[in-house]
Amino acid sequence: MSTTKAEFQALAAELIGDEFEDFAETTVLTKTTGFDYATQAATTTTQTFTTIRLEYETKQFDGQLIKIGDYMLIGERQLLATMPTPDNTTVTRAGEVCNFLRSSLDPADAAIIMHVRPQ
Repeated sequence: MSTTKAEFQALAAELIGDEFEDFAETTVLTKTTGFDYATQAATTTTQTFTTIRLEYETKQFDGQLIKIGDYMLIGERQLLATMPTPDNTTVTRAGEVCNFLRSSLDPADAAIIMHVRPQ
């Protein structure tokens, strides 16, 4: 019997949130949503969830798309209310603020894989 999309999503949640919790860290996505002229400050929304850090292999670094210092974060997609976009999102994980460069989803929409670069 094949695994359904819902079963795969449940499995991803168990793996990311439970089985690999020793490797997981709380991650905050901060999205700039506009500017408040009254307070002269940017308005933002945040989403918090758990991610696991994965390093790129040396042969993947090309100096343009993937630079030395870049890494990937994998998190449970179902925990995000909205998908982050690279033009207005920063990522904070373990106290490190990073630029959000791009993301991809697995076919079951269970995990988000984010490419980030420390500021």
